[in-house]
Amino acid sequence: MVHAHRRRRGQQGFIAAYLIAAIGLFTVVAYAMSQMYDANAEARWIKQQTDVLYEQTQLIRKQIIGCGTKYPDGNNGDLTAIEDYRKYPRTWADLAYVECPGAPTGQQGLFVGKDGVFLKQLPADFGGWSYLNNGFGIRVSLRAGTPRGLQALTRTAERLGPNEASRSGDVFTFIVANP
Repeated sequence: MVHAHRRRRGQQGFIAAYLIAAIGLFTVVAYAMSQMYDANAEARWIKQQTDVLYEQTQLIRKQIIGCGTKYPDGNNGDLTAIEDYRKYPRTWADLAYVECPGAPTGQQGLFVGKDGVFLKQLPADFGGWSYLNNGFGIRVSLRAGTPRGLQALTRTAERLGPNEASRSGDVFTFIVANP
């Protein structure tokens, strides 16, 4: 009888060891799954922001080119700009305040919501868009403030291609018009 009792106690210890091992394995698998989910969430965020940035480059280009096309006699008064490009907005540090020089008073702002057009607010991973119209053409830039923001800028530059966009350091620049 004593021998059977020791065997049951040994079996119970063996079963307990299996349960502890199973719980440990489950913990490792759950941790690995959470890490994969976090990595997938980061990848999704980068893809979403790349799509947003790409859409904004197209909207910005459309609005700026549309300004010069709709108001060809506009003059931004900037003598550093190429003569043919003076019908487009002058250089401005914040794209949100760029104005079309030929448009009637009150309708000059390109991204203030007139006609339902304004730029979507970007996450804190990015600075604001800046606009440059000078002797080298018309260019728009955006700075990344985080590594994931930098990845989104890199992917946007790759999507546009080397003839339209570039990334140098933490700054992404795309061409609206070249001389």
